[in-house]
Amino acid sequence: MQNKLYFLFIIPLFFGCSNSHNVETYTSENEVTVTAGRKRITITPIIESSWGGRGDQGGLAVSNGDQIDTIYDCTYGRTPDYKILKCGSREYLFTSCLMNGAGSNRQSFYLWSLNNKNFMKQLLFKELYTGKEGVYDTITGVLIGTDNININLKTPEIKNWIVDSLNEEVHWLMEKDYEFSIEKNKAIIIVDSTYSLLQMSDEITPLEILKGKRKLEFKFNVE
Repeated sequence: MQNKLYFLFIIPLFFGCSNSHNVETYTSENEVTVTAGRKRITITPIIESSWGGRGDQGGLAVSNGDQIDTIYDCTYGRTPDYKILKCGSREYLFTSCLMNGAGSNRQSFYLWSLNNKNFMKQLLFKELYTGKEGVYDTITGVLIGTDNININLKTPEIKNWIVDSLNEEVHWLMEKDYEFSIEKNKAIIIVDSTYSLLQMSDEITPLEILKGKRKLEFKFNVE
């Protein structure tokens, strides 16, 4: 089996500056008030409408005394996941949402300022794949649609699994987990990717074929 892995560019979330931040996580639809340093931030999840269709976005109304702003993300009436954190003397709001797209799933990553001068200024936005699926060619060993990743069909574990799946169309599934942290003016995302073979009838247990991590770094403007 080749050990070469191409990443398409993932949520457990880990936040840096752990010696100086106060983190709270919420995904509920109820209003939440969080103390972040000397600030008292109120976050109210809101939904644009009630029919729950794909274009029905959820949002967050974020206030700090007289300062208030509203952001939107997500689909199907869901509201973003969020965390408040502090790094050094600066306080941030992190928001994220998983968007399902018929097998090509994406995760949004936003970082917002909570400092008074630039309250709710967007400091970072990235959208990365959390999952993809495609067809596995059982003759050539190629994962079609993944920059031609090739899996050695002669590997005993894969060979035996393919024999068991001979009468089924074999697919590949890519899944990613992400760890998010910040260091000064850099956002760091550790991508943990897994590729598996599966057949559509689900009668045979999927076979993990590739796994690997990659560190992504993105600079953002410190206000």
